[in-house]
Amino acid sequence: MRKISRGMADGHPCLLLNDKPLYQFGVLDQGWWPDGLLTPPSDEGMRHDIEAGQSLGMNMIRKHIKVEPDRWYYYCDRMGMLVWQDMPSGGESGSLGDKAAIQQNFYDECTRIVNTLKNHPCIVVWVPYNEGWGQDAAGNDLHTRRGVETIRTADSTRLIDAASGWVDFEIGDLIDQHSYPVPSLQTNPLNERVAVCGEYGGITLKDEGHLWKGNDMEYTSVPDSKALAERFNAYTASLQGLQEQGIWASVYTQTTDVEQELNGLLTYDRKIFKIAPADRAAVREEILRTIHNRAHPTVVIPAADSSNGEVWSYTTDVPSGEWYAATFDDTAWAKGEAGFGAGNPPNTSVHTPWDRTDLYIRRHFTLEISLRNNCMPCACGSITTTIARYTSTA
Repeated sequence: MRKISRGMADGHPCLLLNDKPLYQFGVLDQGWWPDGLLTPPSDEGMRHDIEAGQSLGMNMIRKHIKVEPDRWYYYCDRMGMLVWQDMPSGGESGSLGDKAAIQQNFYDECTRIVNTLKNHPCIVVWVPYNEGWGQDAAGNDLHTRRGVETIRTADSTRLIDAASGWVDFEIGDLIDQHSYPVPSLQTNPLNERVAVCGEYGGITLKDEGHLWKGNDMEYTSVPDSKALAERFNAYTASLQGLQEQGIWASVYTQTTDVEQELNGLLTYDRKIFKIAPADRAAVREEILRTIHNRAHPTVVIPAADSSNGEVWSYTTDVPSGEWYAATFDDTAWAKGEAGFGAGNPPNTSVHTPWDRTDLYIRRHFTLEISLRNNCMPCACGSITTTIARYTSTA
């Protein structure tokens, strides 16, 4: 059982899993195979591709314009992998009559796909349109809106990424940018939908003996596995920079090479994992940092310009003993309200004059912490401590 929704965190719309913010870091997965094309060869083959992303710390797969056999979703359910499910392109036709029929068929197919797959909890996002394919978007949002409404009618429990890349009509739950090779975001002026980068990366590394005819598409290329890991980590670090702008999901292109693209983490035949074992720990660490180490600042002691009369014990003389210890007797110290200073610009938030070289200040505060241990419920505790010395040469 799980719930997927959107909320607000740090002033930006975010993705929620069971009502808690979760950054979703995924990989684009087209699910092509050299022997069966769109048909996976075995259960082991399907699990292998899921495990490849999971081994690097990824928590999501964007299943790209393809519906997999039911077993693939079953394994994602069991293995704890979130899924963004694309709808295959509805296509277009030159005549209006054909276009209307094709679009109606697209709505019908979307309904069938959603009804077939919606009992798999791994699926958290539906993606009706990719890069304008079949979107009929030239100055017209009707088809896009109808596609989203069709999916929402069939399943109101998931989020909808109306248009992954390219043509956006302020429809759906996500605002999605495709950016190669370096990730970026679309502007999000309404600040209502969750900002994501639905495709980025696409680093090409050619492995001789594992190439298919037509492998000629490149965004950026590297000479070896070490360079691939370094470039990958650089892009991941840039995602961390985008977190301040509100990004809450990213999708790296892609799991494997396909017949016309060589930007997979694996070769098309799955015989080579292009990131060497020695480099995978660093890649995983950077991904997990992006997912889990997002800053959620909490004000424990406010800055002077927003102080509400916080009083400190202070002295400008060098104290004796362990003045920073919680048990230190500071009853002889003066008391003063923050901030301390001479009052000259830019130090204008002054409540207690200070024009000496040194200032020692003490104040007791309580810091709430969460202790986590092997998925056990968190235990909340507190630390009581003191805060330290400020030195100025002014």
